[in-house]
Amino acid sequence: MVEISSIAGLYCQFIDLQGARRLRSFAAGAEADGYTNKNLTSISVGANTLLEYLDLRGTPELKQALDLSALTSLKTLLLTGSGITGVTFALGAPVETAKLCPLNSLIARQLSHLTAFAMDGSNLRTIWVEDAAAIDTYALVSAAASLSRGRLPDVSWSMNDADVLLRLKDLAGLDETGNPATEFVLKGAAHIAVVSQAELTTTRSRTESRRLTMAEYHVGCGAFAIYAGTLNSRNKNLWQNKTECTDEAICAVRDYIVQECLGGLNCEKATSGGYEWTLKDGRVVELRVTVKDRGKQ
Repeated sequence: MVEISSIAGLYCQFIDLQGARRLRSFAAGAEADGYTNKNLTSISVGANTLLEYLDLRGTPELKQALDLSALTSLKTLLLTGSGITGVTFALGAPVETAKLCPLNSLIARQLSHLTAFAMDGSNLRTIWVEDAAAIDTYALVSAAASLSRGRLPDVSWSMNDADVLLRLKDLAGLDETGNPATEFVLKGAAHIAVVSQAELTTTRSRTESRRLTMAEYHVGCGAFAIYAGTLNSRNKNLWQNKTECTDEAICAVRDYIVQECLGGLNCEKATSGGYEWTLKDGRVVELRVTVKDRGKQ
């Protein structure tokens, strides 16, 4: 048997799929409004490597964690209205849709095919999300008042304040193998709209002492513009995210040279200055800023 389209009406008490090695689709839940199966309290999955669809919706007494690390073909997981407490997805699984209940633990890595994700993060205690752009980790962490441990090695966050960062600095983490670590692992880019000097000092201090990694921004010249952003953690020749900033970059260089080389707009050091580089063939590239009165050559 390769498909069990729906056994919701049977109100099963337990389910064992470990021997169903050829199964591709299994639905014990239902989409119908008001459907609830309070009888189901246990489900066992194993090396169901062909399983693509799993529906456990409307099973509030199914209070267990799901280790789906062997479900390497899983594309759809539906858990809304269930009592599932944790989910571990298979590394690199082709998951496209994941509609989850409020979990205590979420481990999702290399889910590059994921396009539809929904989950209330208020119950989260442990989180490890990596290379899964469809998962809004900032929203999950913000809602997780009881979060205690996590690993988020490639975030791209935009926030109004530093409250979440300040909370994460005191939490425990997970290492690359999933074992407990003493420090929360947070790497990537974080843009904060407003931050006080005290918060900035605290965050920087903890970043240095506990390796809570803030954004490593890079500036690079493309074929048609200058960009700023973060690089891909696996391939430093590729952008993780970037923003075109040609005018800002040129103006920043201008202002820096005016301040550092000329001594400010009053030209306390000089009226012209800059930098030069010698090419391999002996020619010289010169970058110079000159302050002069209007009309003078």
